[in-house]
Amino acid sequence: MWTACPTTSTRSAAFSSGSRPGGPCAPATRPPAPATCSSAPLTQWGVECHLAAPSLIPRRPGEHRKTDRRDAIKIARDFRDDRLVLIHITTELDERIRDLVRCRETFQREIVKSRHYILKFMRRRGFVFREANNWTVRHFNWIRQVLTPGILAEEDHTVLSEYLALLEYKLQRRDQLDRRIEALALTPRYKPVVDRLCCFRGFKTQAAMVIATELGDPRRFENPRQLMAYVGLVPSEQSPGDRRRLGAITKAGNSRVRHTLTQASWQYRKRPAAGAPLQRRQQGQDPAVIRHAWKCQHRLYTLFHRLAVKKPGQVAVRQPPELIREIGESRGTIGERPKTLRGPASAQPACIDSG
Repeated sequence: MWTACPTTSTRSAAFSSGSRPGGPCAPATRPPAPATCSSAPLTQWGVECHLAAPSLIPRRPGEHRKTDRRDAIKIARDFRDDRLVLIHITTELDERIRDLVRCRETFQREIVKSRHYILKFMRRRGFVFREANNWTVRHFNWIRQVLTPGILAEEDHTVLSEYLALLEYKLQRRDQLDRRIEALALTPRYKPVVDRLCCFRGFKTQAAMVIATELGDPRRFENPRQLMAYVGLVPSEQSPGDRRRLGAITKAGNSRVRHTLTQASWQYRKRPAAGAPLQRRQQGQDPAVIRHAWKCQHRLYTLFHRLAVKKPGQVAVRQPPELIREIGESRGTIGERPKTLRGPASAQPACIDSG
């Protein structure tokens, strides 16, 4: 027997199974809300809960009657016939840690803004640092020398002092977040994934935590191409006839993972090598992961320089998809895929995230 919980919105659909094995399934249309908020009460009551992607619920174009009862019956039948795409539901703890990592990224963007404030202000006043790179120890000492009384006007001295104090405050808060994230990376929940990601060139603890918190368990993806599609790194396609036409990447996935992969992929323009920091990160790790990371260095280095000669405009676009593909191919070294709890493989949450 099917039951429904009528509401005024059908943007998302929640399904709960009875506490008994094989119990009745109750579809419920719910108003827009985070997936964790929708499933948390049912999970606390010991009820198995599934959420379906609202945009992928099949609809017939000629159907113009819409009521809560009809929607509930239709969704229940689609769920029974395995025509729904289920959403991967993150736990409350995972969401808290993910928000902490995102907070660190916010501070990093704010630091970049503060650095621009200082550089542009000093350039307008005729002060340009040319002795070394910006934001090194020498650069900070030079800025403090400019703040020596008598060099700047009183108003300019106040402005530069406030900009510098704001930058130092943001750096201090970011460093505290870094220490907190590094401590979380050592917990049993994240340590296996973070350690294996750090075996790849371009990944340290912060970048690995972004991948681990945003992707969740990488074993839920069936193949590397599914993982590439999840982060929006597969090309769009318009092939109405016999000719295949590929366009730009879809950018339909997680932008934070895509940004992290782009930054990490630039490390592969350098000749393959295992420096002291990378060797320390690889120490004690699975030899299969280390071999795969070494193969990844050679492959992406060759690809980078081949594209730089033939198609320089595609270097920044082609590298991140190949990197995430290499990470996806190494997922088997992270562990076995979780066993299916119910239904066929197509009903298991894989490509869509609740966040």
